[in-house]
Amino acid sequence: MIEEPDEFQKEMALRNHDRLDALGSKITTAVIESGIVTVRTLVLVNGGAVIAMLAFLANVVPKGDPNDFDGVLGSLSLFAFGVFAATMTAAFTYLTNLFNEIFLAKIQRTWVYPFQEKTKGSKRWGAVATVFQFVAIASGIASMVFFLWGVWSLKAAMLGVM
Repeated sequence: MIEEPDEFQKEMALRNHDRLDALGSKITTAVIESGIVTVRTLVLVNGGAVIAMLAFLANVVPKGDPNDFDGVLGSLSLFAFGVFAATMTAAFTYLTNLFNEIFLAKIQRTWVYPFQEKTKGSKRWGAVATVFQFVAIASGIASMVFFLWGVWSLKAAMLGVM
């Protein structure tokens, strides 16, 4: 038979539960805000490169042979892949936040120290959230790689044209 906790232990447990809930809320807010800034930056950098290249091509291609600009068009594709990867980063960041919320909701609150206990469900959702977090990071890195690859490709193409 489980012993009924005394008032002091109940008060300590309730404080711990409140701290856990507040921490979850603060972490979720911070992750969402930083994710939004990161994704906006990735989309802005890659999207800006696409717009700049399209403006460049609109001014240069009519003056020269369009076949000379195949390399430039290839780098345009790399920037577009960078935008796609940034969009996927946003999707995976959202899913990470969703799964972290489920993870926190599945943690069992108890009256006995440490006043919380991970359940099978919380462990499972925590693992899923971690996997999606790494996928989000990987897609963000992929977006930066596509941008740098696009810049390098554009430089090589422009040196070949000039």
